[in-house]
Formats: sequence, C-alpha cells, structure tokens
Amino acid sequence: MNKIFFLLACLSLGFTNCNKDESNEVPTGSLKIKLVNNLNKAMTSTLVELFKSQADFTNKTNLVASQMSDTFGYVTFSKIPISVYYWLASKGCQNNYNGKTKTPVAITVNGSDTASSVLISTGTLSFLNISPDPYHVYYNGVLVFDVAAGAPKSLVNLPLGNYTARVLQISGFTTTPIDKSYSGTIKCNQQSTITFP
Repeated sequence: MNKIFFLLACLSLGFTNCNKDESNEVPTGSLKIKLVNNLNKAMTSTLVELFKSQADFTNKTNLVASQMSDTFGYVTFSKIPISVYYWLASKGCQNNYNGKTKTPVAITVNGSDTASSVLISTGTLSFLNISPDPYHVYYNGVLVFDVAAGAPKSLVNLPLGNYTARVLQISGFTTTPIDKSYSGTIKCNQQSTITFP
C-alpha cells in the first residue's frame, strides 16, 4: 500500500511539473476603440495605429499594432501587453489628433477596455523664412514657435477654417522689426505656405 501511495505521489509531482509555466507570460488585455466623425457617424475603413508612449505617438515610431476600422467604426486590439496606449486614427484629411488619443490608465489585465475618438478634418500651414533673421510666428493671436533664418516650419493637423497669422522679426533690424500679418483658410488635406518677409 505504501508503495502504491509513493508511486501515485511521484506521478502527481511529475504531472504538475509538466504544466505550462505561467509565471513567464506577459499579462495582456484588449482595447476596443469606436471612431466617429464630428456628426457622430461611424468612421469605417479608418487606419488606427497604436503606440505605448506620447513620444512614439508624436514621432510615429515603435508601432505596437495597426488595424482598419470595421463597418461600424470599431477596432479591437486583442492580447496586447498591459500599458497606457496612444492611438492615431486617420482617413484622408480626417484624424483624432485634436481629440482623444490615449487611454487614461493602463488597460485591464484580461479585460476588455473601451474608448472612443472623434475625427475632424485638418490641414497644414507652413512658414518659410527666406530672410537672414529669425522670426516669431503667431497663429490666431498665439505665439506658436520661432522660425530660424532661412528655415521652414509647419503647423500640422489644424482644424479647417479661417486663420490669421503674424510674423515678427526677432533680431537683425536697425530701428523697428518687420511685422507682417496674413489671413487665409485651412483646407482639407492641403498645405498652405506663407513665405516671408
């Protein structure tokens, strides 16, 4: 009887060692994102790119995964590592860059987290400084950046509509700086360029 008990104990220990070692598995979850336009209509066939950091999102590097949305405007990323995620959804000139682009907290282990984004139409406004002096650039009354001498710089993903822009010489003037104002319209998927001074 002791021999049988000993044999059964050895066999059971052997079988437990055959089980898959779950301690090395990376915890995962899923993220389902709903995409709509500014009229709350589903955005179908929209590319969604998933990133783990703000820097990767901004630079479009270290892509975790990408998918196209379905006929209801949904994408689901399954079995992804637990993390806070950033996503860029884009179709033509529409994107979510000016709206919701990240999960507020890390997704849930073995869970199914949800999020949504509104995509709007956007355009680009570029500034080309052809002078030997640097300039401040203002967009709709707000200082957005400086442009070095002989350099270009752009504002991307701007909402469509009318704008005002101003360029103000920073240095290289003798009495008063050059100060010029411009106005125009940001159009879908178009790049407008202001060349100055």
